Amino acid sequence: MRKKIAFALAMVVAVLSCAGYSKATVLGTIEYNRAGRGMSGASDMSLSISYPLPGDCESISLSWDVTSDDVGKTFFASAGSHENFDVFTYLLTNGTNNGLFLSDNHGMFIANVATGLPEPIEYESTLITGVQDGVDFEGYTIDSIALTVNELSIVYDVDIVGRGALIPVTNSNYSYNITYAINGNPIPEPATLLLFGLGSLALLKKRKA
Repeated sequence: MRKKIAFALAMVVAVLSCAGYSKATVLGTIEYNRAGRGMSGASDMSLSISYPLPGDCESISLSWDVTSDDVGKTFFASAGSHENFDVFTYLLTNGTNNGLFLSDNHGMFIANVATGLPEPIEYESTLITGVQDGVDFEGYTIDSIALTVNELSIVYDVDIVGRGALIPVTNSNYSYNITYAINGNPIPEPATLLLFGLGSLALLKKRKA
């Protein structure tokens, strides 16, 4: 009997995979526009989406380095590519409306004196379109988070030299439009697994008959 149950559960996994549970769908998105002037001579734009850690000046972040040549491209973060992915997705699915912030390596943020973190920090339910029940993605697994670079422009100059600077400083005038997509699947309910398991057992009996 145990062998039959084990086989039935294996069938469940196979059936659920064929039914599309292994093929991630877009659960939520973040669309972000930013333009400004920054004190950075970097040739790339380092884009990050981060969770601030409570009572600390650190954060759990997913980051991508992109250039203007990457406009129109999509980049993925997963457990295999970003070491913080598992912790990040835990915060996305823990049933708490956690705070999030977006940042780049060109903009100059006004930091919160208490935390040292960039402001403003928004909550998941505000920043993400598609959050379940106004909180987060509890009851879902997150397979990947994608960054699509819709627009990106970085123009450099050193005209700050004539404004009292002791050494030449390279500035950037930048603008970008990006979309983050959170990809995953609902976790199958126990009742669904049971139904598939019973169905698999029924098929086994028919084959033996």
